[in-house]
Amino acid sequence: MPPRRGSPEERFCLIHNGVSFFRTRRQAEKVAMKYELGDYIAEVHLQPDQGICLAEWGSRGHVTAWGDAVKLACMTADIVPVGQEP
Repeated sequence: MPPRRGSPEERFCLIHNGVSFFRTRRQAEKVAMKYELGDYIAEVHLQPDQGICLAEWGSRGHVTAWGDAVKLACMTADIVPVGQEP
C-alpha cells in the first residue's frame, strides 16, 4: 500500500517501511474500521532482545516497528475478526 498523501510516511520512507501496531485492540480496531484496512487484526506480543526497533509516534498508542518479518510473524499470538468481542 502506498503512503498516504501528505503523511509522515510519504515524507520519511523509513516510517513507511515499518509495521504499525497499537497498544490496545480497541485502538487497532478503530483504525482498521476508519480506513477500511481489512476484516482482521493480529495480537502480537513484541519480545525484547529480538532485534525489533520501535518508535512511538502519531496518535496515542501508535507504535511503528522494524525487524525481521519472520520474527515478527512468530510473535503473533492471535488473529481475530475486527469487532469481535474479546
